[in-house]
Amino acid sequence: MTSIPPSVSTLLTRAIGRVRRLRLLRGLATVGIAVLAGIFAVMALDARFVIFDDRLRYAMTTGIALLAAVTGYLAVVRPLR
Repeated sequence: MTSIPPSVSTLLTRAIGRVRRLRLLRGLATVGIAVLAGIFAVMALDARFVIFDDRLRYAMTTGIALLAAVTGYLAVVRPLR
């Protein structure tokens, strides 16, 4: 059985590190975009309809947090496995 030369092995290790960093950055950017979209959607709903009940505002904010958590799992954690 043949082995990989050390020079090729180091190049492959560096390439794997770059790919993982790019996947992480892409996932974090996706989470940021999803959170901003959620915040803008909640702001638009709040501007369009007068919301007097604070519980509904808290529920919408919780929805944004859940959106961030799900997007973080799907875009950051899962691709790095």
